[in-house]
Amino acid sequence: MQAIKQEGGITFAQDEGSAKYFGMPQSSIVAGVVDIVLPPEEIAKRLAEIGRHPYVRVALPLETEEPPLSRERAEPLNHIFRLLQRRFGVDFSAYKFSTISRRVKRRMVLRAMGEFKDYSRYLRQNPAELRDLYQDMFIGVTSFFREPKAFESLKKLTFPQILKARSGESPIRIWVPGCATGEEAYSIAIVLLEYFKDKASSIRIQIFGTDIHEEAIRRARLGRYGQEIAPDVGKERLRRFFPKRSWGMKSAKQFAIFVFLPSTIL
Repeated sequence: MQAIKQEGGITFAQDEGSAKYFGMPQSSIVAGVVDIVLPPEEIAKRLAEIGRHPYVRVALPLETEEPPLSRERAEPLNHIFRLLQRRFGVDFSAYKFSTISRRVKRRMVLRAMGEFKDYSRYLRQNPAELRDLYQDMFIGVTSFFREPKAFESLKKLTFPQILKARSGESPIRIWVPGCATGEEAYSIAIVLLEYFKDKASSIRIQIFGTDIHEEAIRRARLGRYGQEIAPDVGKERLRRFFPKRSWGMKSAKQFAIFVFLPSTIL
């Protein structure tokens, strides 16, 4: 479900009232990767509606650059960017056009709208949709230990230099910009603890994670992840750093990360 959304797709989940086993759809819903939650017969109707939308019928391959818009069609899109900037303080007009316009069009498909001017008008009248569009503008491609070679370099090259340059009781501070939902920041914390071994408890460590995506930061602060992280993390690290918990869910389990140290900030 997450991969589908990252590629600009639209995701559905069966609702609780009609599902015999709600655990799997609930996991996706809780993870925030579901656009539409409906019973199966209603999902079928929405699929038929979406299939007739002009942006779906003429969808270009992701690597294809979209042709520039006419001045008449570009102005409503620019107005959408201004609405987002006024509300959230982020200027999307300088982002890659093909990527950002696909994000806007995806929301337009969900709202059954074919023109930027209609969607711009809808956004002015519906603040909740403006916030949903803002959340959709970000592509949080991240995972635990996403680039293994980079983490090996941290242990072999970076951490020894940090330890060598450290003076007295000064803390070790690490900043992770664009931390998304926290996987990279927590991965660095885990590798750092493994590197220091028994010395870790005597060294002050501060890890700062920042991101302009508010929902991603909220999830990063929670430090709760689903069972899908198991292949990336491995059994030993799961056992040591992730106590298994269930938060009000009937069958879907989540792991709570457990690497917080004194003065750690995320």
